[in-house]
Amino acid sequence: MRTKSYLLLFFLLPSIAVWGQLHDYRMGVQMSPTFSWFSSNERLVSPNGANLGIQFGLQSELYFSDQIGMTVGAAISFNQGGRLYHEIGGNLLPNSELTDKSFNTGTKPLPDGTNIRYHLQVIHLPVGMKFRTTEFGYIRYFLEAPIIDPMIISKSRGTITGFNVDLDGENIRKDVSKVQPSIGIGLGMEYNISMHNAVIFGLYFHKSLLDLTKNGTKAILTDDKGTPTPADDMYRRETENAKIRMNRLQFRVGILF
Repeated sequence: MRTKSYLLLFFLLPSIAVWGQLHDYRMGVQMSPTFSWFSSNERLVSPNGANLGIQFGLQSELYFSDQIGMTVGAAISFNQGGRLYHEIGGNLLPNSELTDKSFNTGTKPLPDGTNIRYHLQVIHLPVGMKFRTTEFGYIRYFLEAPIIDPMIISKSRGTITGFNVDLDGENIRKDVSKVQPSIGIGLGMEYNISMHNAVIFGLYFHKSLLDLTKNGTKAILTDDKGTPTPADDMYRRETENAKIRMNRLQFRVGILF
């Protein structure tokens, strides 16, 4: 319901601009290659690769003066995420619908050294402030910040690799948080190709604010005193409590009308 209301607001913005007698209103489309990766606060769960993705979207810009405005957008991006390396194995995806359930059943179904690559499809509903320079010839430069984006994760697939493990395209949505609010900043330029149209080029960075993963359990081989050792067959189970956040670099190309 919240998403539908947001989209309704997006398409009503031209009327709002007229009613509020704003300085200017513009609407555009954009296509953005993206580069995403994870950060972790846990040394046993470390980033181990990035994803190359793509984003398509719409953006509205409402200007209160010639140089200060507000941006509202709606977009969808594909293949966001990255890869995580788990130094200690365990039941790392306990809620997922894996094709082979033996890999999330028991104390240590995934071995030490397991890599999990996340392939995420994300719906973006960003709101931000935009500050632009006066026009130099046909060019304006701009700063867009802060950009607040709730980021709704609509699909989550995983590639899981390790010793005797090779799974691809697994449904891992139940082990991924659905809402991932992020904050971002962007720099770029507008090149006016006519009185009302402009091509935009921008470089944006976004960082999510909450833990992306719903933590599983890791299993540590221990002796009778609970000390980790590879020479004993007793497993000590611990909650995997790494805080994983997603970073995205976005290269935006679009046109404003």
